[in-house]
Amino acid sequence: MVKAWKTRGLNDDKNLYDVYDGDVWKNFKLDENDEVPFVDQSDNNLMLSIGVDCYQNYTYSVHLTGAIYLTILNLPKEMRDSKDFVILSGLMPGPRESKLDEINNYLAPLVEELKDLMNGVEMTLPNRSKITVKAALTLVVADLPAAAKLCGFALYNGICACRKCERQFSAVVEGAAPRDYSGWEDETWTPRTKASNLTHALEWKAASNTAQKTALVQKHGTRWSQLHLLEYFNPVDFTVIDPMHNLYLGTCKRIMVNMWIPDKDIVLADRVRMSSLCGRIILPFGYNHGSIARKMLIGDGFGHMKGSEWLVFSVRLSPVILKGILSSVKYDNWMLYVKALQLLSSKSVSLVDLNAAHVLF
Repeated sequence: MVKAWKTRGLNDDKNLYDVYDGDVWKNFKLDENDEVPFVDQSDNNLMLSIGVDCYQNYTYSVHLTGAIYLTILNLPKEMRDSKDFVILSGLMPGPRESKLDEINNYLAPLVEELKDLMNGVEMTLPNRSKITVKAALTLVVADLPAAAKLCGFALYNGICACRKCERQFSAVVEGAAPRDYSGWEDETWTPRTKASNLTHALEWKAASNTAQKTALVQKHGTRWSQLHLLEYFNPVDFTVIDPMHNLYLGTCKRIMVNMWIPDKDIVLADRVRMSSLCGRIILPFGYNHGSIARKMLIGDGFGHMKGSEWLVFSVRLSPVILKGILSSVKYDNWMLYVKALQLLSSKSVSLVDLNAAHVLF
């Protein structure tokens, strides 16, 4: 099944359907002097993704356990994230989440194994024939805090909060943690690079005390990660932006719960009307919205909404049920955001779509 990506039948160069359509998959080389990209050298060359997540072991417990896991990107999409094929690399026993660079203690043994896989490991098949398997870690899929810990980035509320550029964000209120992310003149920003990121990580590692390390993180937004020991690993390019926490549980929820409801743009009578209208809307198969109508009325509104529910609400329901409730200015502004989400939540996306969504944001 690790060869199925070669015969998937999608030869459309204009649209991106899966990781196989991206630049990293097509062009990544373990050694820049290699003539052929890594996955084209052998059917046994695997690309891996890494993720980290924490969970409560018990319903009425605050004890958090963390899991570090890998997926094999060569496998088809419907297989790679199933429990039969996800590789549990390590457990962080808790009772709390690991702090920042503490995760390096758990990454260390994994990195040693990834070094071996980088050079090739001989394996014996059931028919007793032998093959050499190579693997490279080329994708980080985690929420913002977990990705920061994995790759050594500053947290989302840091001065250098962006993982893709070197822009420094001032505080919304002097001396407070929340950052002012306004002023999206991204053509003036200096992109981060693999080389500069490694340089700053080594500076942080060499710092002799906590005060020096803190100052370096504020200046560059970079800490040391054990993943830097993988010479090919590029945390800047390999770390993707998590859409669930960023776009849906983040921005969508914040606008509704922290702005519109407290500011009385949407009151209880509006939510009752929205819930009733939501119950009469018929969506395509796969878009379950029955729970959304109910949760609109829980507590102060929209209580316990999941990321998938915020996606359905924003992309499918909100254009209809918010019309006539929000002011025209706020509704029109919201619809710009919705149009961007509709582009990014499609099963395929083109480079034209990506640029259009970027402009809308």
